[in-house]
Amino acid sequence: MSTENSIIKEVDNNSLLDAVKLLASGEVVAFPTETVYGLGANAYDALAVAKLYDVKGRGFDKPITLMLHSVADIEKYVVVDEVNKEFAYDELNKGNTIVFKLKDNNLKHLSNATSAKITTLGIRIPQNKEALDLLKLSAGGLGAQEAKGAGATSGVANSTAAGFPLAVTSANLSGSASKSIAADVYKEIGDKVPLILKSDICRGIASRVIDISSGEILIRR
Repeated sequence: MSTENSIIKEVDNNSLLDAVKLLASGEVVAFPTETVYGLGANAYDALAVAKLYDVKGRGFDKPITLMLHSVADIEKYVVVDEVNKEFAYDELNKGNTIVFKLKDNNLKHLSNATSAKITTLGIRIPQNKEALDLLKLSAGGLGAQEAKGAGATSGVANSTAAGFPLAVTSANLSGSASKSIAADVYKEIGDKVPLILKSDICRGIASRVIDISSGEILIRR
């Protein structure tokens, strides 16, 4: 039986690598951001994203955010309106979540596993070193053989080899308060995740959400 001490690990090079190996194998991992604790999964792995929904107890009609370590790859996933591009990138670099129009239904499973009507995707770039280090490491990839060794299926291992972004939601059960302390994450979902990365960085306030998917700037939260 896993204990609190075996699941909660201080953020360091070893625990970050363990986290990426778990993520590459289809597991869900909790980690700290500057706002609240996040719950992440390999965004390229539809089964892992489904597990993320299951761990949180979240309905598939509610969206999941894509978390990246920089703005460099954003246009791989979404349509960036040139009129609002400078504003959007500036807000992303402040840690806010920006909702864009989804590109060609790419990563549709991040929003809804069954509906083809989903047309938008929220993206966030966290501002704390711990989360950015995790995202950079996952984006760098494990290599196909190492990904397979971590437990990824062949198809997922091939897509994971070159790296992957994270599908992320807050690390709490749906309907309960967001968490800013690793011990509180453990109390609520510790029996559902293999690893919780620990840091005292969280300020306990969720990010601002700004929707520019329609061409207008709309504050959602």
